Amino acid sequence: MNLVERTLTVGHNGERGGTCEGFLAAPAQEGGPGVLVLAGSSGRIDAERCRIRAREGLTALSVRWFGGPGQPPGICEVPLETFVSATGLLRSRGARRVGVLGLSKGAEAALHLSVLDPGTDAVVALSPTSLTWADVGPEHAHLRRPSRRGCDPGGAVRSGPADRRGRGRCDVAVAALRG
Repeated sequence: MNLVERTLTVGHNGERGGTCEGFLAAPAQEGGPGVLVLAGSSGRIDAERCRIRAREGLTALSVRWFGGPGQPPGICEVPLETFVSATGLLRSRGARRVGVLGLSKGAEAALHLSVLDPGTDAVVALSPTSLTWADVGPEHAHLRRPSRRGCDPGGAVRSGPADRRGRGRCDVAVAALRG
């Protein structure tokens, strides 16, 4: 199968605004389903996973969702608009349905996105944690324990302290699969 590959910049209007780096791999003929690929705690662009999905007929996009220029250095206060813009880019390239594939911390992000964005048609969460943790990364190394993260009913992402044992509970659950 002939593939089209390219690096690109994905703009978003999240709280911090700006852009994120990305990699797109797609079959030469557009119009099939799309998938946003989110790496775990490295925040890296997962080009190889995109190529694998593209060989299966999907248009696959991976973005650096933290740790890049103008982005938070760690997993804290990452705007969900980053991912909404990325799934929108897949739709603009002809994807009829768009899923999100996330690994570890990327799986947590994918699950949050699926709850808050009606444009997410499917989620594949590879090795997600049972809790959603926030404030992970170099700028929070001084914290004695991480915070848990959840979403308010209005869609605002918030953080709060974990319990005495360093555990919290995930305030976001996937209620139903769409489509």
